[in-house]
Amino acid sequence: MPSEGGDPRARHHAPLRRRSDLAGLRGWSSALAGLLGLAGALSLSAPTAVVAQDGWERPCLDPVPCEGSEALGRAALAGVGLAQAGPGTLVGSASTLGRRFGSTPRVALSVRGGVTRFPWPDFAASPAGTRNATVGSLHGSVVVGLFDGFSPQPTVGGFLSLDLLLTGDWVFLPGGDGFDGSGTAWGYGVRVGVLRESFSLPGITLSGTRRHGGDIDVAPPSVGGGLVLQDPVTTSFRGEIGKEFWGVGFLAGAGWDRYEGDAEALFSAGAPGGPPEETRRFQDLGAERALFFAGLSRTFVVWQLSAEFGWAEGVGGSYPDFPGYDAREGTLFGTVQIRLTL
Repeated sequence: MPSEGGDPRARHHAPLRRRSDLAGLRGWSSALAGLLGLAGALSLSAPTAVVAQDGWERPCLDPVPCEGSEALGRAALAGVGLAQAGPGTLVGSASTLGRRFGSTPRVALSVRGGVTRFPWPDFAASPAGTRNATVGSLHGSVVVGLFDGFSPQPTVGGFLSLDLLLTGDWVFLPGGDGFDGSGTAWGYGVRVGVLRESFSLPGITLSGTRRHGGDIDVAPPSVGGGLVLQDPVTTSFRGEIGKEFWGVGFLAGAGWDRYEGDAEALFSAGAPGGPPEETRRFQDLGAERALFFAGLSRTFVVWQLSAEFGWAEGVGGSYPDFPGYDAREGTLFGTVQIRLTL
């Protein structure tokens, strides 16, 4: 991050980060809450910054950035959440892993890279509009096959088979769009088999994952302050069907994501004599959407190369939009993976 003397955003971003570190202390006693309320009341008569705490019914000092902060937070939450989750839970495979021999589980280790391009509020435009932010990502996962499932018929297997997975995700956020640093997350989930791929049948798998991310800092220069997304969580469900033809695997799938988190935003006119600073907090900020994807894969004994690409719906609908920003615009994403199955 630039020094406080060199970048005007840093003057706002540093106290904002300090406040975000205190986000977890929500269980304070009523006595301490009363002291804070008294301090807030006294601050109304002093020529210092005015801070809007949780539960205060107060209008924004400057409506433009305050109205846009919710759209900004939701766009960052959904864009980064999708970049961390990606398409399928085990890219290139529509079947569960199953077991190797008897009670020995099969294990898959994979590394993949991804690109996500999502709509982003452009506060620098006059009037404000929509631009696209492009982020890269790196993912590592471990998938373990725990149960082979049942075989209702001799040629039908894998029913209710089960895989467990762990993931680590890194999203490289573009500083030119106001992000600071990178977004990291770790996740866990299950894959449940409906059918295991065979000579005559495709593989069909349902899965669910949950990813917990670290704080994400956003400070677009035109906002004059900054925003911190705190403890974002992404819940993902996927359904996939796939079959191999002529040595190449084909896969298609659909899914649903839910993005949740809190946000804290700091606004300032940044000029002597202008409106005082204001902090607004958005609790339970969230969005949800459907997505669709397809992919190809090629297997070489225990190694597999695969690629998947897709499109996700926008996160507009019933949520308020900042004028000029279209949250209903869709998002494109894709990933390439190499996997070792033991």
